[in-house]
Amino acid sequence: MRTDNRRGTARYDCARRIPMTAGRVHVSFLWIFLGVLTVDFGVEGRYWSGKASSGGWMYIHIFGFRWKPEATEKQKTQAAADILAFKGKIAGLMDVHVGPNQSSHGQGYSFVGLMRFKGKAAFEDYVKSPPHQALLKWLKPLIDPVELDFLALD
Repeated sequence: MRTDNRRGTARYDCARRIPMTAGRVHVSFLWIFLGVLTVDFGVEGRYWSGKASSGGWMYIHIFGFRWKPEATEKQKTQAAADILAFKGKIAGLMDVHVGPNQSSHGQGYSFVGLMRFKGKAAFEDYVKSPPHQALLKWLKPLIDPVELDFLALD
């Protein structure tokens, strides 16, 4: 950017009030933007490199249930209590949250839950654990479930 020799101030295009070297600023911004994209690709590269599968990041398990007509209120309450009871009993399970679905877009999934694990390996251990298998034995015939599982990259 040129400066006025008398005051040392930057010269601007008065009509648009932008520095006269705006083209250079845009090019610099483009290079910074491309640098950010490179960082993002770097994160994705780490994601697929195997660190995530080795349990390096938090693993989140989200589930929703559509209750079948034969499910009683007592069974629904018992399901919530049994799921909440996993906290402190399952190694690697950090948090458990369950409750009624409040979304107007729930598509019939009236009961939802979220579980946070220390990594994918902890989640896989939970799936095979006796308490989880005991829950599934009586609960599975009463629900139409949906599950979403992902590695949290943040």
